[in-house]
Amino acid sequence: CSAVTAGRVPLVTRLIEQGADVHFEQDKTLMLAAQKGSDELVHLLLRRGANPANQANILTAAVKHCSWITVQSLLQS
Repeated sequence: CSAVTAGRVPLVTRLIEQGADVHFEQDKTLMLAAQKGSDELVHLLLRRGANPANQANILTAAVKHCSWITVQSLLQS
């Protein structure tokens, strides 16, 4: 989770490739990425199977941060 909150996309990518669970604590990493407003991390996590339905406030967090690319990605997933 700390790699996500720090916005470290290459590290998050590497951790997922090494088996990190994108569904950790019901997709908490996706929520953290949306709260941070990190479109790139949200997109990465969605591509790797994160489920936005597991965290009810993900879309709200993205809207609060004016992360329109993230909002679009979440709505399309």
